Amino acid sequence: MIPASERIRNLLCSSRLKRFGFLLLVIAVFAFAYKKCYTSRYGPQKTFKSARPTFLEIKDYNFTDPKLLEYLRRHVLIPPSKLPYNLTEESANAPSYYKKELNQILGNKKTGFFIECGAKDGEFLSNTLHLEKEGWTGLLVEAQPEWGKELLTKNRKAWIANVCLSPYLHISEMGEHRLVDEVPCFPLVSLLSAIGVKHVDYFFLGFEGVERQILKTLPFDETLVIDCIHVETVHLPGEESAIKIFLETRGYDFVVKHGIDEFYKRRDYNSAPPDFAALRT
Repeated sequence: MIPASERIRNLLCSSRLKRFGFLLLVIAVFAFAYKKCYTSRYGPQKTFKSARPTFLEIKDYNFTDPKLLEYLRRHVLIPPSKLPYNLTEESANAPSYYKKELNQILGNKKTGFFIECGAKDGEFLSNTLHLEKEGWTGLLVEAQPEWGKELLTKNRKAWIANVCLSPYLHISEMGEHRLVDEVPCFPLVSLLSAIGVKHVDYFFLGFEGVERQILKTLPFDETLVIDCIHVETVHLPGEESAIKIFLETRGYDFVVKHGIDEFYKRRDYNSAPPDFAALRT
């Protein structure tokens, strides 16, 4: 028969072992949870297909790379809203900016696709809101983060990209050739390719002094046809003539100047399709 004192010692040892085992289990569970949390927050994101790639991971993509276009569709481009407009009363009843000029150039076109680069909040001094109300859709590009947040609240019936446009056919480096801090710059042709647009009726470009560089990134061939180009020249001292010469060599005629705004029309807009081969020679 085991003495009482030894039985007590055995019970104590067994109890200590159980407590020790339970403690090890708690530590193991905590370590597993911590590792999972740490990996999901700080670990390599490439293992998660749904995670958003970093700027450094995409900056070297070719402007036509399917991976870049998929990135733009997933993480940059916001589809047209299906909700009612959320506009101020003053804006809802405001006169349509440049409607006369656009009607003169496009002939009272009732549907079409526009691009507005420098869309601000999508309401104040908008060049495209009146077109949208007539049945148009398009792409609104705004680089300023605060304007971009306001733009989303207006429920515009157009694609939205809160980015800046790259003056080159590649994604701009962080801090280099950038118009706004902490906003990546993508080629316009990449944004359009991502949503499958090859024909633009009206293109407004007002982008802080790099308008001509952005125009130079466009192909001006059968892959992208633009009927009317509207350039804001307030940031372009001495650049107006250079833009005019450039667009004339790409098949456009100057139509009218309205204050700081210049309008150009595709030379053969009302006739046969453009002869891109001749323009390239």
